[in-house]
Amino acid sequence: MTVVRTVSYRYIINGQVSEIVKAKRGLRQGDPVSPLLFVLVMEYLHRCLAGLKETPGFTHHPRCAKFNITNICFADDLMLFSKGEDQQTILRTTQFVEGKLPVRYLGVPLSSRKIYIAQCQPLIDKMTMRIQHWSVKLLSYAGRLQLINSVFMAISNYWMQAFPIPKKVIAKVESIYKNFLWSAKAEARKAYVSWENLREPKNAGGLHVRDLQLWNTIMMIKLLWNIHMKMDKLWIRWLDSYFMKGTPILQWLTNKIWKEMLEWNGYDRSIRQWPQEQNWLIQEMGKKGWRREILIVTLTETVYQIWLCRNEAVFNNILPRVDITKAIQERVVHRCLPHRKLNPHVNGSAMRLS
Repeated sequence: MTVVRTVSYRYIINGQVSEIVKAKRGLRQGDPVSPLLFVLVMEYLHRCLAGLKETPGFTHHPRCAKFNITNICFADDLMLFSKGEDQQTILRTTQFVEGKLPVRYLGVPLSSRKIYIAQCQPLIDKMTMRIQHWSVKLLSYAGRLQLINSVFMAISNYWMQAFPIPKKVIAKVESIYKNFLWSAKAEARKAYVSWENLREPKNAGGLHVRDLQLWNTIMMIKLLWNIHMKMDKLWIRWLDSYFMKGTPILQWLTNKIWKEMLEWNGYDRSIRQWPQEQNWLIQEMGKKGWRREILIVTLTETVYQIWLCRNEAVFNNILPRVDITKAIQERVVHRCLPHRKLNPHVNGSAMRLS
């Protein structure tokens, strides 16, 4: 602590170095020594908290016991994990105020569930505020397009790389793009060219404006790639331990699609390993009735659509479709409608389970 108490500064004024100035209040924000001292203190705090697992009476959080996680530090933020058996005692001792999820962290909502439209309102407000503060009336269409491709896309990217954005929010953001491009305002105005044409590449007559829905899908595929390739990361090991349970990501996605199709057919059962799943299918195929016939069609269409998406990705570099489950359902309905015995049990794009 001697360095903290004896810190001093020199200033460069008009190219001349000043005399030494003693700091009477110790370190201040922005001091070159501050980050080093902060890292040392946080490292010591982390080691003290990690030793809590040896303390009698301490119980890990149910989702952190396998990895002995007691705390996670990021910059100057600290998250503690334990089983809150005596919550009131903790609140009384620390004088903290109990909060509830979702909360905003690093500018985006932090939630344990899928985000909904109201939680994305800060994204829309931030873009609208930027338009109101910019002196955009003097900008040409090319200047506005440059702001869309740089500033607006940077704001959208920050959200899209974290979680899937609801479609209504993406539609609202794209409407802000369009209104800003044609009128330099957030209000609507008649567009001179359709937005679909502007998404086309420049050599095809468009302006190469990104499709936000597709871009959000690409960001999510990037997360899947990280899950598949970066198993040394803590969050991926935690996800694999508690959710995927050792199943490879591609097989896990296949199981998810197959489970959704079984639920659509009225089968409420958990998905097992494929050898056990094949045994169950063999038993079901031995039965009679319309449910057996529809299950056969569902199985063949599921295998075919997954195989088709795999080939498109491997040989044609085409991204997998997001709505593959919907495509399978449409194909099943299309194949069942012409059959007299199966027709009464399908209705549009949904299965009649009665």
